Order: sequence, then structure tokens, then C-alpha cells
Amino acid sequence: MVNVPVEIELDDIVVLVGSNNAGKSTILKAYEIIMSHGSKAGNLSIDDSLMGRVKEGFYPEIELHTVVHDNSPGERWIRIDETTKEKYVREQWIWKDIGAPIRRGFDVEQNTWSENVPWGAPNVAKSQRPQPH
Repeated sequence: MVNVPVEIELDDIVVLVGSNNAGKSTILKAYEIIMSHGSKAGNLSIDDSLMGRVKEGFYPEIELHTVVHDNSPGERWIRIDETTKEKYVREQWIWKDIGAPIRRGFDVEQNTWSENVPWGAPNVAKSQRPQPH
């Protein structure tokens, strides 16, 4: 099993094109899980894992960078891209097993991942992200 990161820039319209088994549905499922965080729909079941089992050391991990236009998440969470000067917040979801993930935020002041998170509650954070249709 190879762990290959995928980077997708979410814009007004995103179209995923690829051959069968390229991972299009997996990418959509990952974003749906992020947007469902805090509810049972955000949990992984055994059916969500490869071959019906979770392989130790290969737990799912999702990282999302959300562009922000104000300081609502708090200064400690906002990173500024050196090239584009765009402000964004980094969040991460890590599973240790089947069930609910651990959500973490990247604390730019401490330069490390924190169990504290930008925007706090999942529903407040969700309102700041692009909505899937």
C-alpha cells in the first residue's frame, strides 16, 4: 500500500477526472467526512477502509487548508503564504482506528499541531469551508 498525498485547490467548480480506481470517489468521501465532523457521518466504518480492515501504521489522515479573509479563527491559526500573501488555516483529521477522528489545528505561534482547533466547534469551522454540492 502506497500513501500518496493528493492536493486539490477548491474553487467555484471542481471537476475530478480519471480512470476507474484512480481515487476520485475516495477524495470526495474524504471531503464529505471533513464536512460531517462532529456527527456520526464523520466516523469511519470498516467498509471505508481498504480490503475491509485497517492496517496498523496506515491510518487515514486528511489535511485541509482553508483560505480566510478575516481573523475569525484567531491570529494563532492564520498562516500567510509568502508568495501569494493569502491567509489560510491548516486543520488535520487523524484516525487511530475505526470510528471518530482526532481533529487538530496548526498553531502558527507554536509552529506545531495542537489538539485545540481553529473556530472551535465543528459547525462553526464547517461554515468557513467551501460547501460541496
